Amino acid sequence: MYAIKEATLIKEHEQDSDVYIFYTDIRAFGKGFREFANRAEKEWGVKYFRAKPSELREDPKTKDLLIKYEDTLTGEMNTLQADLVILCTGLVPPQGNRKLAETLGVKVDEYGFFEVQNQLQTPLDATSPGIFVCGCCQGPKDIPDSIAQAKGAAARATEFIARTCSLEATR
Repeated sequence: MYAIKEATLIKEHEQDSDVYIFYTDIRAFGKGFREFANRAEKEWGVKYFRAKPSELREDPKTKDLLIKYEDTLTGEMNTLQADLVILCTGLVPPQGNRKLAETLGVKVDEYGFFEVQNQLQTPLDATSPGIFVCGCCQGPKDIPDSIAQAKGAAARATEFIARTCSLEATR
């Protein structure tokens, strides 16, 4: 989604530019994300290629970049000429996550993001009581989702502390 956002920003500033996004799958998981991706194509002219780029080289004569790619819908190999190529990387957790998880006594998933007890019922509760997670530590998120989760995690922590203090007071 951030590639689509950046593509629309380019088109806002340079309407005549050709902007292409090569993708395997578009992760339009948030509210309005699919509509935004469609609008980028229809209103801004961003072109999508479901493809696997395999080679990037410079044309010795024009100095343009040549992107060789496989169209994964047709299986055809093609080449696209471009002035500029921007590579988008996937979000990966910090290398220290596994060590931190071990220290805290919580679990991480196969990729190294922090796990929660139950994604539907307790989406902010880590796998150990009293530890709450929010934002990109549990996987890719956008800013509004991260902020909403941060507020929820703060509320869950307050609730946990209040309950713990109440239990201590009754002992």
